[in-house]
Amino acid sequence: EQLASGHIAYPTDGGNLYFDPDTGCVVAADLSVRNAVIPAEINGIPVTSIGQRAFMEHANLQSAVLPNGLTTIEAWAFWDCDSLQSVYLPDTLTGIAYRAFDRCWELTDVYYEGSERQWQRLPVAPENDDLDLATLHCDYRY
Repeated sequence: EQLASGHIAYPTDGGNLYFDPDTGCVVAADLSVRNAVIPAEINGIPVTSIGQRAFMEHANLQSAVLPNGLTTIEAWAFWDCDSLQSVYLPDTLTGIAYRAFDRCWELTDVYYEGSERQWQRLPVAPENDDLDLATLHCDYRY
């Protein structure tokens, strides 16, 4: 489905994600989304980032599976997702921006495709303490 804004609606568990094909960015999601499983491509276009505030204050979001090829998670992307319990991150990530996972108090598990050494070298901006408090599972394949 093509929206008037040029964004593409992509169905996932509980609702739609909204993708900007010009930038390769997931820019928003329905508040009803429970488990966001984001593919590596939408309509043949690589998904490379999760945009600022894309999932901000999504109280129903319980898990997010981010695709291989994703490079950035922008500021406040998952801010105040207080039901988010698990996130799956690809080893293609080059950075996690300011407060991307702040106020995600239920976050218990971070599954990362790369090694522990890769994780330690990944630039993670300040105010992402909930990532540090969660149990990290490295070398994970979804």
